[in-house]
Amino acid sequence: MGKCKVEEKDVIEKRSSIYGRNCSGSATVEAACLMPMVLGVIFLTIYLSVYNYNRAAAVSLAGRCIVMAAGMEQEGAGIIEDKVMCYLDDGLQAMPMVTASGEVSAGLMTVKVTTGFDQTMGVHLFSSLPGGMQFKTTKTMTRLDPATYLWTVKIAKDAMGNGAGSRVSETEEGE
Repeated sequence: MGKCKVEEKDVIEKRSSIYGRNCSGSATVEAACLMPMVLGVIFLTIYLSVYNYNRAAAVSLAGRCIVMAAGMEQEGAGIIEDKVMCYLDDGLQAMPMVTASGEVSAGLMTVKVTTGFDQTMGVHLFSSLPGGMQFKTTKTMTRLDPATYLWTVKIAKDAMGNGAGSRVSETEEGE
């Protein structure tokens, strides 16, 4: 027993002689417990940053597609769908680390653009969410009806013309 105490004192002296500190190994154990949590927080931050970037890109892409469709008011529904879908596909290809999808439907009176993505990136941190973090946005635009527009313009011109004409006739009668 006395020999073990002597060996223990030698070991303590050797440990304390390194850089003047007691090197017992507890820092290694603490680092082994702490580093997975720190790395988890770093990876989670990166994952959420990519998700937020892709969400903003999807909303922006849907908005740009609607603006593009608004510039093609006089085109037919099929032509609008084809051109906007080509533009939408190019934008979806540029979204990083996601499975992106989009669809365009143009009718007689509305154009609807839907973009979305499924972000799994091989990370199963969010096992409760089916297929990873998903996002979907829809933008809708009502197309201009030429007959209604022309009829509204004609009514407005008539109203302005009748109102101005009646004032002129009253002035002429007064003189």
